[in-house]
Amino acid sequence: MYLAAFAAGLTFLLLIPSGRPHLERMWAEDGADWISDAALNPPLANLFEPLGGYFHVIPRLLAEVTVATLPTGGWAAGLAVLAASVRVACALAVFTLSRAHVKSPYTRAAMASTIVLLPAGNWDTINNAANLHWFLFFTLMWAMLYRPAGRIATTAATAFIALAALSVPLAVVLAPLAVMRLFLPRWRDRVGGFTLLLCVLAVTGSVLASDRPRDTAPLLDLLGASAVRGPLAALIGPQGVMELILLGGAKYVTIATAVACIALLAAYAVGVVCGHPSERFAIILMATLGLLVVALSLYSNWRDFLVVATELRTPRYSALPALLLVSAAIVAVGSIWRRKSALGLTAGVLLGSVLLTSVAWQIGYSPDKAGSPVLTGITWSDGLSNAKAECSRADATVVGVEILPHSGWRSVLPCELIDR
Repeated sequence: MYLAAFAAGLTFLLLIPSGRPHLERMWAEDGADWISDAALNPPLANLFEPLGGYFHVIPRLLAEVTVATLPTGGWAAGLAVLAASVRVACALAVFTLSRAHVKSPYTRAAMASTIVLLPAGNWDTINNAANLHWFLFFTLMWAMLYRPAGRIATTAATAFIALAALSVPLAVVLAPLAVMRLFLPRWRDRVGGFTLLLCVLAVTGSVLASDRPRDTAPLLDLLGASAVRGPLAALIGPQGVMELILLGGAKYVTIATAVACIALLAAYAVGVVCGHPSERFAIILMATLGLLVVALSLYSNWRDFLVVATELRTPRYSALPALLLVSAAIVAVGSIWRRKSALGLTAGVLLGSVLLTSVAWQIGYSPDKAGSPVLTGITWSDGLSNAKAECSRADATVVGVEILPHSGWRSVLPCELIDR
């Protein structure tokens, strides 16, 4: 079952219109940092080198594997496949890790599938290592709630917690869960908490030393942008938000955002009343984290264009909040559905219809539509061809290969690897 689910998830991510172009194009930090560092330096030399104030251990490991095992022309496809594989693996891990808190396997499957299927995660975050941290955070949260039954499970969970915590900028948000684990009676329950806290302390210096450029965020603008990129984008996806903007501008977006917030709050409230204690905890935790991470992400990276007025730029900030908010709603609806009431049936049909519609939109994405997530522009092979011409100069030893999202991005590689 797990292998079939993995194959299905990987096929979906690689073949939908927004995912397929990544097989022949290199994206941002994937090429400019992870691939460049892996190609220019000895193996693992840059594994713990921070960028933007935090570590990127998992993306750097994926780049190291790509550079070590594939010819240069296959690096874009190789890294895209590895990034998609990690994301699908996160979905399967969540299905397993959440068993103690979400009893129904159908509810757990629906929740885990959002990591792959949710439209908010399939725009600028799809099939690139630079944005894996959104999905790793969600999995890390469940790993912090998981209580392993034996040494093998403890070792695997602890290893994942360490790798994820050294790759996720918002891992500090989960520190309260780590502290709670320290008071559990079994040593195998406490070791995960110690691991997360040690990793958070390890990256604190880099975070404090970083000077990320940002604008001052007006409170009302921050709250408005958080509501649109959180609850609204969670339910209808970035495509739905953009359609509303085109249809009626800020007025329609405001009305839809209010409806989305009310609908989610109603689902959470009924789920808390009807659910088991463990489900109530999961609903409250995910809903709270969803609202917190969207506000923190926007505040720490604030730019005036993040206000949703005429377009929805940088939709990646919706990926993690959408995962958390929709998953909380799925657990809530699952707890209502279990009672086989008319309310549960209605809630399930409504939530399912909204999510299926937003998933179906992804099949019809077109590169010709404004704001489309379908990448166009220079391919990795064309960039290498241009770089080969530059390397033909007698004095050239390294060259910048043009990558996306625009011509200002380059992957710096040794000339000796261009033809490998």
